[in-house]
Amino acid sequence: PPSGAEAAGRQTVTLRLLATPASGLGPYGLRDEDRAHLAKQAVLLMRVQHPAVAETYELGPYGERGVLLAREPVEQKGQTLRDLLSARGGPLPEAEAIKLCAQIGEALEAAHQQGACHLNLTPSCVYVYPDEPEARVKVADFGLLPPSWAAQLGEPGYLAPEQLGGPGGTSDGQLCDRRTDQFALAVILYEML
Repeated sequence: PPSGAEAAGRQTVTLRLLATPASGLGPYGLRDEDRAHLAKQAVLLMRVQHPAVAETYELGPYGERGVLLAREPVEQKGQTLRDLLSARGGPLPEAEAIKLCAQIGEALEAAHQQGACHLNLTPSCVYVYPDEPEARVKVADFGLLPPSWAAQLGEPGYLAPEQLGGPGGTSDGQLCDRRTDQFALAVILYEML
């Protein structure tokens, strides 16, 4: 057992690993551009200080075919927006949906102000803390999905056209920016309503 000083220095973190299988998805290993993107995102995300953003401790490559994220363990006290919507069994009241959407938007704006983007925003990345006087959110897993992996590994329905190679976009996500996150936020608001 650790001594008091050792225990006090420990911190609980959540580790998320996104790894592509060796077969089934083709050659989606980490390219040099993906590694550069992850390195840049890691620096930018560690600068983000906002109560609605899960703190990122580390983000980087994991072997040749994976990405590892160490972040604040938001799932210990919150539930995902996806679980909340499922439990409610229908749309949220308009006022509640707008409040949650505004908080998610503020989290995204805090990241965007630092030059970072989420690029894989879904209701599974938004944690809701309903125990407070008013529900509050924490957005997690920023930067976990390299842009070139979006079309293959992103959750359908939340990906912007530029992530899929649609009009004005490329299949490697080169044109992804804050508007990519705004597209996903609009889809989430629609889903809440």
